[in-house]
Amino acid sequence: MVVRVIKKVVNGLILLLAGAVTGLFVLFGFPVESGDEANFNDLPATEVHEVKEVAVPYIVVEEVPLIVEVEVPVVVEVEKEVKPEFRLFESVEELEIWLDSKPITIVSSDDWDCDDYALDLQRMAYEDGYVISTELVLGDLHMVNLARIGNKLYLIEPQSHKVSFLVRCD
Repeated sequence: MVVRVIKKVVNGLILLLAGAVTGLFVLFGFPVESGDEANFNDLPATEVHEVKEVAVPYIVVEEVPLIVEVEVPVVVEVEKEVKPEFRLFESVEELEIWLDSKPITIVSSDDWDCDDYALDLQRMAYEDGYVISTELVLGDLHMVNLARIGNKLYLIEPQSHKVSFLVRCD
């Protein structure tokens, strides 16, 4: 029984190989007549047949790199910087702690003066979510910052971060 199964498997492989060789002949343009095709289905599985070595013509095909452009969707997670809600300082202490955490920009340039310091301090406040304004003191032609805390305004000297009470807004 085992021998019979092995012979059927061998006959099946031979049939498969013959079909592949015939297909290659056709693929590469060699003439194949209908009488040339082997019919292995007619052979009984129990018979042993002669094996012949057959020369198969072949063509060497040069390897060509295959370049395929494919669009691949990519999901990229981007962290979006969310600006905090803008708010006023709750107390003078909060304002002073915040000012102490900010560097005083020191620039040795004739172009960098009080308005640059005031605008720089206002920018830092904005980045941290606080609201302070810039004000021009007309008598001195000097620019400062103002912070509103409750119903009071406090003057901030931008070049030293000194805080002074200015006025009550009632």
